[in-house]
Amino acid sequence: PLWTFPRQSPDPDTEPLYDPDDVELRGRVQVVAGGLIVPTANGVLMLDAETGDVTNHVDTRTVGNPLAAGPQLILAAADNLQAYMPLGRAEQMLRRQIAADPADPSPALALMRLGVRVRDLEMALEAADLAIDAINGATGSQSQIARNELFAILLEVDREAVVETRDEGEALHAMIGVVANTPLQRVEHLLAYGDWLSEHALGRAVEAYQAILSSEALQDTPRLHDGIVRLSSAWAATRLAKLIETHGVGVYRPQADFARDRLARLGGDADPDALLSLAREFPFAEASIEAACDSALRYAADGDHRAAVAVLTEAWMMAPVRDRAAALLGPLASLSIEAGWSEHARQVVRYAVTTFGRISLAAGSSDRDAATWLAELDAGVEPLPRVGDARDGASIRDETVVPPLPGVAVTLPANRVLVYDAPELTLLSAPDLEPVWSTVLAVLGTPVILRFDDESLLLWMDMPGDEPRAVMLDPADGSQRWVTTGLGALMHESLRTTLTNDLLPRGQNFDPAQTMPLVARDTLILVRRSGKVIAVELDDGITPRWQRVDSGVLRQVHLAVLGETGLVLAGTQQAADGRGLVPRITVLDPDSGRTLSEITPLGGTAVTWMTIGPLGSLVYATAGGIESIDPQTGRRWWSIVGPDTRSTSRGWSAVGQVIVELTTTRPQDGVNPIHALRAGDGRLSQPFDTLQRGEWDRFDLRAILATGGRLFARYGQRIVRFSTGGKLVGADVISEQRDYKWLLPAKDRLLVISRYKSEQVRGETRRTQQIYRVYALSDNCRLIGEVLELPPMVEPLEHATVVDGWLLLSTATGTMAVPMPNMN
Repeated sequence: PLWTFPRQSPDPDTEPLYDPDDVELRGRVQVVAGGLIVPTANGVLMLDAETGDVTNHVDTRTVGNPLAAGPQLILAAADNLQAYMPLGRAEQMLRRQIAADPADPSPALALMRLGVRVRDLEMALEAADLAIDAINGATGSQSQIARNELFAILLEVDREAVVETRDEGEALHAMIGVVANTPLQRVEHLLAYGDWLSEHALGRAVEAYQAILSSEALQDTPRLHDGIVRLSSAWAATRLAKLIETHGVGVYRPQADFARDRLARLGGDADPDALLSLAREFPFAEASIEAACDSALRYAADGDHRAAVAVLTEAWMMAPVRDRAAALLGPLASLSIEAGWSEHARQVVRYAVTTFGRISLAAGSSDRDAATWLAELDAGVEPLPRVGDARDGASIRDETVVPPLPGVAVTLPANRVLVYDAPELTLLSAPDLEPVWSTVLAVLGTPVILRFDDESLLLWMDMPGDEPRAVMLDPADGSQRWVTTGLGALMHESLRTTLTNDLLPRGQNFDPAQTMPLVARDTLILVRRSGKVIAVELDDGITPRWQRVDSGVLRQVHLAVLGETGLVLAGTQQAADGRGLVPRITVLDPDSGRTLSEITPLGGTAVTWMTIGPLGSLVYATAGGIESIDPQTGRRWWSIVGPDTRSTSRGWSAVGQVIVELTTTRPQDGVNPIHALRAGDGRLSQPFDTLQRGEWDRFDLRAILATGGRLFARYGQRIVRFSTGGKLVGADVISEQRDYKWLLPAKDRLLVISRYKSEQVRGETRRTQQIYRVYALSDNCRLIGEVLELPPMVEPLEHATVVDGWLLLSTATGTMAVPMPNMN
């Protein structure tokens, strides 16, 4: 051959335009006058036809087939056409087009992009001036479209750091400010300007960010960045927090002094809303934190603890950083305790410990170590059962254990257990399983527990073909206090409500007559799928505290969750035009039933799961992503709309954060789909560690369990403990056949119930026996003691519970009691 390309030994005296070992031909070679156009994986090469030498290299952004058309090189990529031209020729062509039609901004915008590409700021700004003249002379929607494109190019000039002097930077940002004409564009301009100023003029950078916080028109403007939507005020506060962390609190001193003066002018009888407004505007000023706390205390003094908690929560969410935690999270926990919301207080303090580690929180006139405070709050929770190693002598009882209502967080006593053999209900005391009392229930059905403590025992009875009943008993002697009757009449509807073909978001049948019971401090709240809600007094079970039954709250209720700051219902409502149903979230005051907020779910699609986060916020998911809102005001804290968070499978509020399973499909490369969400800003953690050891299904996640600040994941074939940061702490190493059905926490161990195998038993009739095994694990999931294999069962297990000294395993007709005496 005359020559070969690529040459393995190019001319050593010339600068190589390609690496011979890295040339991969892609596409069709084209012959042009005096040369060849050769597409490769790394761009297009121009070859001399006589020598085969590379004369030029065009760094294209994609692979495609090239075509020479006059001075242009057209590249046909998979989904677009790209045109390349020598710089001089391109500039001449665009300037001719501008001169021919000055009213058309398109050539000027193209010239701008060319200037950015070759890093020629003078060309880019000159073209921007020409584009502005054309845009200002235009009318209609096309003018705004061109302005938006111009604004985007100017921001690109800033990001590409084309400017070399401060004068050039000032000129660029002045032009960006002139072009910006929407609230979001003004926010982007101020953020970009502040970022540029932060390198050489800290005071002016702070002023740029503060301008967003001080503008009512800008502070609540939603802004999307890196897949997260937050209010513009939150993005500005994040920038300010970084400056303060890097350069000290002195950079914010002028703003702090101004806030102090403003607070003094408001006076001692300032309106709580004015105080909150000050806190929003100057989040890093001590005076603003004082204003937020003062506002909250005034609401609390008036008996409105929900408003008080909402004020402190909003003040915190403005800038959820360590330096503000002591002054805001401490009072938030204290006010929650004052309101009787001990669980909310516990979650707030746990959030502080999980997020910031060792930290002190303000509590009245002094500070308290958060970890010590959390331990005191945890001490008020029912202790875990005490058990030891399993002993021989398992017995079969005719009763079945009464479980808590699925999906409802019910704390059960460790030293007592309810068993039921229709119609008789019996309370057994541990560790002897001796009867304390027995009673015959006034209604027949399958009971589940709604509340069980020293003051009350509340059961829910589903009764096929009839209205469900709530039954309140005295836990001391089992005597009946009351039973609900006539729920259908109270709800103004019959149990025989017309059935529909509708489905719930997860595919279950939608039954409009189904009732979901929720227990508040002193009321039983009954939510019908049909959207009607009633709250009855726990004192007598019949007196309505409030009711929303005439028109209902929603047309359909898919999900309901009760927090101490609000009752959240997610479902559908009649569209404004009366055509069809649209997704909706409605939040009610649990004490009065009044509507606190109404929210259109993210993306306008149905809510698939929701939970109350550690700060009382509502965290929910739709097909569009995950969002956190203040249930009392409907104020959106953050939304995650990236592709990874669409159609998430499940979410749990645990250990001071929200744990999410991002996808139900098996991720590539074995990446764990479990992540943690930061409640303050919605940042998604890195994937939790993946345990690679052993043969097991790593994506068969069945449940997340949080107990005593520990986080466990129950898979079908593994129990794994994670740190709050997602690091692997421990996992069991059991290798035999297993199918983990329950994970039960006890005082110093975990009990795992696994279905070991099924066996066919031959006899007069063929039947299947179920064989289960019980494993005891340490906190780090290390196997403790011997494996217990239970006697074969003819029925599958339906429920498992543990009380002091006993493991109780119930089928549909009886219970196996396994002695596990605690010897300590």
